[in-house]
Amino acid sequence: MPSRFGSLPITRQQLLVGGVILIALIAAIVYWYSQKSPESGKSAAEHAAENIAESENPFESDSALAEVEADPLAKTKAVLNPF
Repeated sequence: MPSRFGSLPITRQQLLVGGVILIALIAAIVYWYSQKSPESGKSAAEHAAENIAESENPFESDSALAEVEADPLAKTKAVLNPF
């Protein structure tokens, strides 16, 4: 039976070996590229950490109940019942 890849018959074993070699080659290139300049990633991480440390904390407050009135209807009671 002729192969779909032209006139050369390619077996399943040859495809498997070729696939493993291709994956190993891609993994080696990715590893080499990631090891090429690790200081650039480190400086980006340090820069992000400094920005977070210097930014104002939006969750920080003196008291969680600082702006809550003791009786929210006190003004209404005074208007409706002046005595």
